Amino acid sequence: SDVISKLFNSYIPAAMNFPSPGYMGFIPSTGIYQAALGELIAKVANRHVGHGRPSPFLTQIESNVLRWFANIIGFPKTAQGIFTCGGSIANLTAVITARNSILTEDQSLSTATIYMSDQTHHSISKAALAAGIRSKNIKIIESDNGLKISIPLLKAAIEQDKKKRLTPFLIVGNAGTTNAGTVDPLEELSEISLSEKIWFHIDAAYGGFFALTKRGKEALKGIELADSVTMDPLKSLFLPLGVGSLLVRDGTFLHKSFDFNASYAPPLEYGDDSTFDYWDPAHMSLELSRSFRGLSVWLPIKIHGISAFRSALDEKLDLASDVNTFFASSKEEWDVLYHPELSITVISAKAEDKTLEELNSINMRIIDEVKQLNRIYLSGAYIKGKYTIRICVLNLRTHKKHILQLFEDLSEARKKVLTKY
Repeated sequence: SDVISKLFNSYIPAAMNFPSPGYMGFIPSTGIYQAALGELIAKVANRHVGHGRPSPFLTQIESNVLRWFANIIGFPKTAQGIFTCGGSIANLTAVITARNSILTEDQSLSTATIYMSDQTHHSISKAALAAGIRSKNIKIIESDNGLKISIPLLKAAIEQDKKKRLTPFLIVGNAGTTNAGTVDPLEELSEISLSEKIWFHIDAAYGGFFALTKRGKEALKGIELADSVTMDPLKSLFLPLGVGSLLVRDGTFLHKSFDFNASYAPPLEYGDDSTFDYWDPAHMSLELSRSFRGLSVWLPIKIHGISAFRSALDEKLDLASDVNTFFASSKEEWDVLYHPELSITVISAKAEDKTLEELNSINMRIIDEVKQLNRIYLSGAYIKGKYTIRICVLNLRTHKKHILQLFEDLSEARKKVLTKY
């Protein structure tokens, strides 16, 4: 009893409280009761879903959920996917799949080159290094003033690298960046990838499930053209930490990249049994033994229906619009640096006659002051050399009253900080 008491009364309260409605920092992972119940059932049942033969119906459940995801973004019936522990492993799996699918056996890995913007999540660079790509061949393309990848600079980089006898094999697009929620010009990136015969991966870990909404689908136009897409249910589907996903337009590429042959574990071939229509997950990923992750996704959707999640996402888009409107109308006190394409607004305090260094310090102190009030949690980010205040509205429990509290706390914090300058 002492152990449990310490856990709930001391250790857990000392950790960052993601489920709090006032949590608007980084990218929240809300967590809901039905997902926790699904995870509890999965742990207690302790069934192996790496192969279909030991758990055919449970493995089919995961396959069905991944097909739902594929339908959300407009992928064809050829699509297959896997559940991962999060977006980082999904991105690693995508990089390996792209490498194995595009590069031929006579092409040296030392010349393999990938392209991404300076706003792309660092997990992509880590994935490239883990996949054997040389750091000098990870090409970071400068983003434009709207934080979108520069198409002219990307085209120029590819042409220059081909002249150097490098082998471009992967372009990464963003469908909701971590810093500002920016969406790259996905259709243009697809055109380049097709003309250059380069794999096109989209990191939609944050933004992907906004495609459930009309506004989100419009913002993510072109996502259906990707070769692979990372989507994190732990982010914009409001589920707990520990469940990410990767979808591949043509599942055979995923299967060929991770298929293996073990005498003790013969695979369930696709179509072996008309009752089931999936490849073994272990033959499409790095993992063999793993938990039944899909249940924590399937159960909440079956209980609430997908319309409940769509409505929640629409509410977050509405709240983000309210945030943008408030700060845009407070021009004497705040600058809106990047308006929300999805649910992130990026602002800065307005302070006349301050250097960039002073303004950066002011924004940092404002965030700290807001945290001290213990009602709202915000995070900041350096964007184009300026330290900014990020407001990410993606918590299932965040509603209008919490946004009004945000306005009050930020205004109070700004006044307090500026009295010291």
